[in-house]
Amino acid sequence: MIDRKDAPLAAALGAASFTWYAMPDVVRSRGVRTLLKGLLLAKMAALYALTRPPRPETNGPDAVDELLSAANEAPGRALAVGGSRWAWGSG
Repeated sequence: MIDRKDAPLAAALGAASFTWYAMPDVVRSRGVRTLLKGLLLAKMAALYALTRPPRPETNGPDAVDELLSAANEAPGRALAVGGSRWAWGSG
């Protein structure tokens, strides 16, 4: 069951989904259709991001907060370490 406050978001995303799948019947040019679908996808993502419910705050810093603060202090080093871990498959 959809909560009453989520109904406008559900309706907008439903209309956007309908538009997404109906577009090939309306717009024949593949390039224009690709551009329009990209814009539609960006609008759907923005709509969801702006209207999603807020999450409750955590009690304190966790491992992700520590990683983000370390990355902000030395972004070059964090990129090098993260890239090497990704390349060699460790972690």
